[in-house]
Order: sequence, then structure tokens, then C-alpha cells
Amino acid sequence: MNIKQELPWDNPRFRNWVAVARACHVLERTLAVKLAPLDLKPAQLDVLMNLYRHPGMSQHDLARKLLVGRSNITMLL
Repeated sequence: MNIKQELPWDNPRFRNWVAVARACHVLERTLAVKLAPLDLKPAQLDVLMNLYRHPGMSQHDLARKLLVGRSNITMLL
């Protein structure tokens, strides 16, 4: 039986996803380098930006907005 098995990297959608993931990784590293002199991490910037845009936001709402658990927010704060 001669069945050609399609590998994930043969699929253009998979290759596009990998390209986007790589670009995202480069942007995250660049942001981390730029924030380092301010003693900030990208996750902390996310929190600060959301609190600036939505003053008085609860930890629960902040966690939902950032797609993280409440315990993660507690550690960041």
C-alpha cells in the first residue's frame, strides 16, 4: 500500500502559523530588551496598560482581559 502521509510542514497554513509564531517571538524579545532599562517585563506592561485604560479594574476582570489566571495576576501585582 503506497499512501503518501502529509506532514504538518507540508501544509501552507502550518507554515504560515510557524512564521507568525516566530515573528511574535522576535517582537516579544525586542520588547523585553526595550523595557529592561525601566525594570519592567512585558507582562507587567500589559497590566499597567490595561489599568491605565480601565482605572479601577478588578483583579478578576484584569485576569480575564489578559487571558491568565487570577493567581498569575496576584503574583504580578
